[in-house]
Amino acid sequence: AVDNMEKYEIIFIGYPVWWHATPALINTFLESYDLTGKLIIPFCTSGGSDIDETMPTFLNSCKGLAVYGQRRISETSQISGWLDDLQLNL
Repeated sequence: AVDNMEKYEIIFIGYPVWWHATPALINTFLESYDLTGKLIIPFCTSGGSDIDETMPTFLNSCKGLAVYGQRRISETSQISGWLDDLQLNL
């Protein structure tokens, strides 16, 4: 459980790709909170599958929410560039 979810404006959701899909645990998490007005930024890890394969199930759990900047991360060195690309001014 996440305490004080209402305090967060931007939520990064990271997950491994399981059989070309978002793990059920992630979908349950997304459906368990009122995320209205929050920016959801998904990222995943995978040896070969792309995040695009997981987006249909992910987006189904985020109906009506702003989802932005999804990315598959396969190397630690990619993280800084991805965060820069998001231009979130964190």
